Amino acid sequence: MKTFIFKKNVVLLSSVLVIATIIGLTPSAAGAQLSPRVPRVPHLGPCVTASTLPNAATSSTSVSSNVVPQSSSVSGSSTTTPCMELQQRVEQQINIRLLQLSKLTARVNASATLTTTDKSALDNLLSNETSGMETLLGEVQATTDRYQLQVYARSMIENYRVFMVMSPQVELTMAKDRESYVELQIAAVIPEIQAAITTAQQQGLNVGSAEATLQNLNSALSQADSDTASATNNVLEATPQGYPGNKTIFVQARNNLVGGVGYLHTVRNDFWEIIKDIRKS
Repeated sequence: MKTFIFKKNVVLLSSVLVIATIIGLTPSAAGAQLSPRVPRVPHLGPCVTASTLPNAATSSTSVSSNVVPQSSSVSGSSTTTPCMELQQRVEQQINIRLLQLSKLTARVNASATLTTTDKSALDNLLSNETSGMETLLGEVQATTDRYQLQVYARSMIENYRVFMVMSPQVELTMAKDRESYVELQIAAVIPEIQAAITTAQQQGLNVGSAEATLQNLNSALSQADSDTASATNNVLEATPQGYPGNKTIFVQARNNLVGGVGYLHTVRNDFWEIIKDIRKS
């Protein structure tokens, strides 16, 4: 009977641990995923002075001081004007962001653990962001007006925030749904573990330690559930225009996810302890 109980629970636990391993549920991994590297935006060439640019609050296209104008000269022999160089630089930055959006979209589509609701929300956000950036790219390609290129460059940053808002929204939501999936798988195994402990007890085995460990496991899983459930509060509602004021939403969500992962590691360790206790009984 002991051998049967042990083998049965090893199979159950192994399935859960395989899932946890596949999705990479570690605090360090979560931290790395939620800290995207933002490409440096270069100085965008000679344009009008900052004092003549429209105020972001009153402009129909929002602008930011992140783009710093600089002056330079072009030799008479050059076939590329300063504004053409500016245009090319803005195009390059937009294409970098379009590539990031494409990668995020592919990850969302490939996810096996995203809920239907979250996948739909992310699909809408990514589709709108991509459409807006593609439109902006066409506008940039259609003009060599220095002033207008500066406006487009600033709009690219402040109206979209691909790396500082969209990327964390995707990463945090996917991480939250992965953790929730693992928690559900573990919760489904617990009744089997409890049944194994009960069966062992009925056979006259000393399973007091296993029972205590199972209580600790249930407590850790409950805390993991709580942290995970709180992880994406307001994340999908964050807007590019709200950055950096809404950065705290992402920081708190990340902290909750990392906390949940820590509790899941406690759950994993408790599972092994229970199996060892049953085996020794």
